[in-house]
Amino acid sequence: MASEPVHQQRLLVMPEDGVGPVVDLIDQARSQLLLKQFKLQSPRLLDALQRAHGRGVEVKVMLNPHTSGGDRWNDDSHALLAAAGLAVRWTSEAFPVTHEKSIVIDRERALISTFNLADKYFEQTRDYAIVTTAAPAGAGGGWL
Repeated sequence: MASEPVHQQRLLVMPEDGVGPVVDLIDQARSQLLLKQFKLQSPRLLDALQRAHGRGVEVKVMLNPHTSGGDRWNDDSHALLAAAGLAVRWTSEAFPVTHEKSIVIDRERALISTFNLADKYFEQTRDYAIVTTAAPAGAGGGWL
């Protein structure tokens, strides 16, 4: 009888865990990093994404273009990442907002969070994330 795969999961709790575990996750990427984010403004995470790209990781970023109220939080981050050569795109305008907050690393692990990637959410708010190796049902054993 074949054994079931062992999935690892870790809960991150903000502000206690802080930005470090998310930076570490990005720094562990070897081949691919897929990020979809409502708000990306943390300098440490922007640096980590650029480091990943610099070491040859395929980095693809999707950012929400604006809030439902029209604020454009991600313009500077989008421009910075694009200028650094990362693949960065806006999410679909078919939706008022794309509120997803996820990172998929090497098609093996994912971070799914309630927090945005901005310093406020690592320092001031009660938010959570799960880092998991368990792929979604029907994913054929891997992410995406």
